[in-house]
Amino acid sequence: MAQSSNKLNSNLQKLLLQFLAISSFPLFLERLFSAENHISSQWFHIIAWLVFADLLIVFLLVFFGKITIPKLIFKILLSIASIWMVLLLLMSADRLYGRWNVATSTTNHSIPLYPPNKMVHYQSFEMDFKLQINEYGFRGSNAVQKEKNKTRIACIGDSFTLGWGIEQEQSWPFLLQNKMQENAINTEVLNWGKGGHHPVDYLKVARKMIPQWQPDFLIVATLQFEDLFQLALHENLISNKSSQRGGSLLERLRYILFPNITERIEAIPLEENKIDPEWKAQAKRIKQQWPKPAALFFQTLPDTVQQYFNEGQINPWMMDMNMRFPNWTDSLFRPSFDLEELATDYKENMNGIEQLCTEYGVKCIFTTIPFRGTLSSGESEMLKAVGIDFDRDRARDFNDKWNQLIKTKALTVTENDTCMAVQLKSFNKALYYNLDGHFTAAGNRAFLECFYKHIKESIVSYLEKT
Repeated sequence: MAQSSNKLNSNLQKLLLQFLAISSFPLFLERLFSAENHISSQWFHIIAWLVFADLLIVFLLVFFGKITIPKLIFKILLSIASIWMVLLLLMSADRLYGRWNVATSTTNHSIPLYPPNKMVHYQSFEMDFKLQINEYGFRGSNAVQKEKNKTRIACIGDSFTLGWGIEQEQSWPFLLQNKMQENAINTEVLNWGKGGHHPVDYLKVARKMIPQWQPDFLIVATLQFEDLFQLALHENLISNKSSQRGGSLLERLRYILFPNITERIEAIPLEENKIDPEWKAQAKRIKQQWPKPAALFFQTLPDTVQQYFNEGQINPWMMDMNMRFPNWTDSLFRPSFDLEELATDYKENMNGIEQLCTEYGVKCIFTTIPFRGTLSSGESEMLKAVGIDFDRDRARDFNDKWNQLIKTKALTVTENDTCMAVQLKSFNKALYYNLDGHFTAAGNRAFLECFYKHIKESIVSYLEKT
């Protein structure tokens, strides 16, 4: 009887260790834990291979009867294996859900940005617009089919590229398509912008979309300062302990484990016809989570701004960042900030995009969307109304150093600051919403006027060669 029990115990140990060894194979983990099937962290690979090698050695020793695992350790391993098996089943369900999304779409294109075929009506005291998502999961019409005689341009960026606050026809990617058509260049422009994205996300979008859509040109539009700040948060160059928007450990872990379901849930609010009720509820929750300094700082803002926020008339996540980081721009401008490391991180992400472009024969163009505070003292003052302490002189100094540093890294980025400052004076309408801060319809037109000459020269040159 004892011999039979020992044999059963030995077989259970072998099965347990075999399961743990197989399920910890590094290449399997890389595909499982990465939404893009790619993990660049060197530490991940080192630790994964060490764990796999250790489990494999122990399994072989047990299998050939060289050792027996003590009962206590066996119970601990059994508990770990049980939890790991449940987690694997849940993660597998998430991956299957992601594949099902692709398989059931009208094309075989993945949906990395927004749920397809949805429309949300956003409305506040500053804006009233509809965000229409096509069947492919990004903003634009459904009639997207590449023709042989058409030049396809794709635009990657954040909410400024998406066209937050305006109708689709007023966004600069849509205006770019019209401008090209006016100049007898048969073009279609795909808008892959998404609110809240930054350079790390731009690379993720490029990895998902370029192989499937194969554009002729790719425009990557980086929002001046803010994208760099978010990148610095992501790379832990700036502490984000006090920032909910920076992304807590649990939020990051949730995305790593269940990326497809997380993207689907958090893509855009779709239950309301208007955004006001959703923002009002979010604003209430955010205020309750503010640390005391943030709550006190909010009380110093103009009464109208406080009222708009409480009523759900201002993007609550933008205000949350401003209250927790009222001097977020200044954190980039400090002499102690490691600008070289930030530039290296930025270059790595842009390099990844460039390599994809080279692999698929795409011409990459990098440009910068100007941060409003750099254009005029009036725009800089408007930032203070929503809690941003912005120093134009330090910002200009930072920008000069940044541009010089980027040039030394052999990365060409088109600047639009000077031109946009001129446009700000010549336009009779505001280029940015006063409190929301995004481009107005006029701002999108002004940006395209500044940027168009660069994109036109590149495309004309490309067409002449091909």
